[in-house]
Amino acid sequence: MQPTKAENTQPPDRLRDDIRVLGDLVGGVLREQASDSIFAQVEAIRT
Repeated sequence: MQPTKAENTQPPDRLRDDIRVLGDLVGGVLREQASDSIFAQVEAIRT
């Protein structure tokens, strides 16, 4: 079966940009409210 356009799994560029901004904000909050160590642990789990 051939994939159709409706099955495209890539998010639109604007959505990708919004997700990146939100991730940066969450990372900043983790560093500010917790520590760089906690941020590093979250990044290790996330990636």
